[in-house]
Amino acid sequence: MIILNLIISTLIIIISLVQSLFLGGLYLIHNNITQTEEQIIINNFSSTNNKDLFSTSQASINGLKLLNSFPHDMILDIRYASKNNFTKKVLYDADVAVLHEETLKKILNAQEEFKSLGYKIKIWDAYRPFYVQKILWEILPNSNYIANPYKGGSNHNRACAIDITLTDLNGNEIDMPTNFDEFSEKAHRSYVGASNTQIKNAELLKNVMIKHGFKPIYTEWWHFDDSNYLNYPVINISLNEYVQTINDKMKGGEINEN
Repeated sequence: MIILNLIISTLIIIISLVQSLFLGGLYLIHNNITQTEEQIIINNFSSTNNKDLFSTSQASINGLKLLNSFPHDMILDIRYASKNNFTKKVLYDADVAVLHEETLKKILNAQEEFKSLGYKIKIWDAYRPFYVQKILWEILPNSNYIANPYKGGSNHNRACAIDITLTDLNGNEIDMPTNFDEFSEKAHRSYVGASNTQIKNAELLKNVMIKHGFKPIYTEWWHFDDSNYLNYPVINISLNEYVQTINDKMKGGEINEN
């Protein structure tokens, strides 16, 4: 048994090294993840204290971009970085949003159209580490609402899916069929029990997102996949690791800024 465990540990290390060599060290394997109530709050990157770490442009590593690192009109309310989610636990170790750069371009274009109509996008979730997907599946093993991590996982794990709602230009959420993570038929796009205003608002959200290269799913009105999601691999780096990598590379002058 000891020998078998040693062999498995060795294989895990080898796989991690190979991934680091070919993917710049960003795509890592996590084992024995311990849930914690602690998190690192990352905000106000343009303040004096953080100018040495973050610029006002889009910090990027391996095609992944940090939405907190540049100005935009979207509102970030990352639910799994707080207890304000269906698990009532903090699942993310940093309060940040990360997306693949091509997906980010699409959501920024959608935001421009929403702004012209008098709305803002509020983001509830973006990139989700694969190990968190496993935690969610353990809590709610229902593939109608939580993608099975043992059958490909979620497109959130590829950094090319996004959970959003709309607000007015003052940041007040507009009326939608349900709140975030309502795991029932009330969140389905075919649900007829919502008010006319809620249905109209959800349709507006869907139509603009489709126009800008996203695909809705049937069971969650708030979820949208980049239509090119198959182009991107599943990722398993924690958000805090990503932020620290951004910090280290920016300090060393290695960061790719566009």
